[in-house]
Amino acid sequence: MKLDIELLEWLNLDKGMRPRGKDFMVRCPFHKSGNERTPSFSISMTDEGMIIYHCFGCGEKGNLPILVSKLKGITIDKAITILEKRFGVLVTIVSESVSKIPIYEERYKKKWVNKVDESELVKYSMTKGARKYLNTRLISRKTSMEFGLGYDKWNRRIIFPVRNGEDELMGFVGRTIKNEFPKYKFYEGLHKSEYLYGLHNLPIHDNQMVIIVEGMIDLVYLRSLGIDNSLAIMGSTMSKIQQELLKKNTKSIILALDNDEAGILGTKKAVDSLAKAIPVYEVDWTVFNRDVKDVNNISRAGIDVLMNTSKFSLQKRSEELLNLKNT
Repeated sequence: MKLDIELLEWLNLDKGMRPRGKDFMVRCPFHKSGNERTPSFSISMTDEGMIIYHCFGCGEKGNLPILVSKLKGITIDKAITILEKRFGVLVTIVSESVSKIPIYEERYKKKWVNKVDESELVKYSMTKGARKYLNTRLISRKTSMEFGLGYDKWNRRIIFPVRNGEDELMGFVGRTIKNEFPKYKFYEGLHKSEYLYGLHNLPIHDNQMVIIVEGMIDLVYLRSLGIDNSLAIMGSTMSKIQQELLKKNTKSIILALDNDEAGILGTKKAVDSLAKAIPVYEVDWTVFNRDVKDVNNISRAGIDVLMNTSKFSLQKRSEELLNLKNT
């Protein structure tokens, strides 16, 4: 990597800059007061060629893509693209032991992320029985491989590896194939409210509209159909962390949560929280009979029909209030 003043100027870190050998000391951009007199924010290059930062005052630290992501309010992937195209900085993947800095995001509020070792994946290889079940749910072999689906033969569950936006393995969700209780089991201490399933391989486009569904099966089904602009929450309630991730990674969303009481309530809560920040649309399940409970119950043509029923949420709410007044 190349550490130069042009990059620091672009990040607005050149004020009060003091060279220190090959490194730079600048005023910390994360200090709330904003009136730091003595620069305490160190930007340096490791022997392995990684640019890292560390504030000796507030403790903020990380690598260059994380710094760009935070200061510019963009995703890690977009930060890497800009660094490569604008500054010729080649971002390489290195082991965590090299940088000795756990990767984290602002949404965790300095709580270190407990990543899961990739070697854990070998525990859950795909079996013929699991593949047969996925076939009945119309999940393609290609999509199964892309998401690394496997099988827990001891608990008789389809295994869904869960990754964060940086493609780091954070844990597993096991879904029963025998209608056993509980329906889902969370492995490796996974906190489902902190992630959007499918974010790690979501294609990023300008003015991107993303379909939000309620579970992993629904998501991999949509991806099997080639509907790549889709993500899933793991349950019917969208957490504040998930809402922030949506604001950060999408331009607008279509809520297609399950057609049941929990899904309808979850949709209303999500609309109330998100509608002021980004455009939110809702699908209209009434175009199908009551037996259709989620997107996995309908064909590709049916999904197209469902998406075409989506209405801007604020407009939909206004229409509902108007109908109530007229009754």
